[in-house]
Amino acid sequence: MDTDVIIVGAGPTGLMLACELRLAGVHPLVLERRPRRRDTPKAGGLGEQILELLCYRGLLERCGTACTGLVGP
Repeated sequence: MDTDVIIVGAGPTGLMLACELRLAGVHPLVLERRPRRRDTPKAGGLGEQILELLCYRGLLERCGTACTGLVGP
């Protein structure tokens, strides 16, 4: 296995970092200790920096349409 970077944790930050590194030509390996996804999310929403990154990558609208149960102002 050819790995340039090891990322510990497959949460939102770890997965987004892995995606960004892969786009840059780096081969990341993501390690997660949990065998499956949690039943309840750990994060309560998306912060400003992740929204900016999703917008930069052209993914913000796609993510917004995939979300359910959004609470508006």
